[in-house]
Amino acid sequence: MNIVAFNSSPRDNKTSKTELILQKFLEGARQAGAAAETLYLRQYRIKHCLGCFGCWLHNKGRCVQQDDMTGELFGHLLEADLAVLATPLYHFNMNARMKSFIERPGPPRS
Repeated sequence: MNIVAFNSSPRDNKTSKTELILQKFLEGARQAGAAAETLYLRQYRIKHCLGCFGCWLHNKGRCVQQDDMTGELFGHLLEADLAVLATPLYHFNMNARMKSFIERPGPPRS
């Protein structure tokens, strides 16, 4: 099983509680035989969704914007058997970086 974890915490790995919990989870997955990697969204440039529906109408599930989401992160997401979304909670919800990440992949492919 191939697990890709996306961590949206803005904190460095020494002070991030999100990172601490995420790595404990991935440690257990590795012990069970899974391959796991962590990608830190703070290291990538992810533009906000434009709401243009280009991913639905013209590009067969691909966003029209060119950034790290379309260039690298979307490929990791498609190749994963399991995607883990790790985010700190801000105002009882995910942070803005994770929200931008979730909004960008486009519709599921059939």
